[in-house]
Amino acid sequence: MIVTWAKQWCVTINREKTTGTLFTLSPKTQSVKLILDDTPLKMEDQQTYLGVTFDKRMTWKQHITSAEVKARRKLNIMRKLAGTKWGANEKILKSVYQGNVRPHLEYGSSAWMTAAKSHHQTLDKVQNQALRIITGAMKSTPIKSMEDITNIPPLGKRRECKAMIQAL
Repeated sequence: MIVTWAKQWCVTINREKTTGTLFTLSPKTQSVKLILDDTPLKMEDQQTYLGVTFDKRMTWKQHITSAEVKARRKLNIMRKLAGTKWGANEKILKSVYQGNVRPHLEYGSSAWMTAAKSHHQTLDKVQNQALRIITGAMKSTPIKSMEDITNIPPLGKRRECKAMIQAL
């Protein structure tokens, strides 16, 4: 069926790069053989499509871990910019966060909204760290206070708003 569609629309499918993934919640390993024009496809546990990693059980763990690593790398840049006497001010740090860190935390969120709460919290912790850098607050400062000071909403609220907008 895919081969017919590809021929009709003059699309070439690279057999070496094409792989398959069986998405299932079943803990049993199932053997499925996909064949593309007489060539068996290699089966993998996860697929990355447009930068979003889909794993076979749709836990989103790999995608969220990768997003966290990228965002934490960007946080290190913010730390370097945030000297107490000579560093960037709150406005600049907020812009750096919104332009360089937060996109990594939110990319593809409409796809992985169903991820476990613990995965969402992993990304929330990165934002909380960014809020501390922006405000210069101590670890004991309530997160809600930092969100109010910086006017940066929680990631969960932003995810919900994006999902509602996309649903309309």
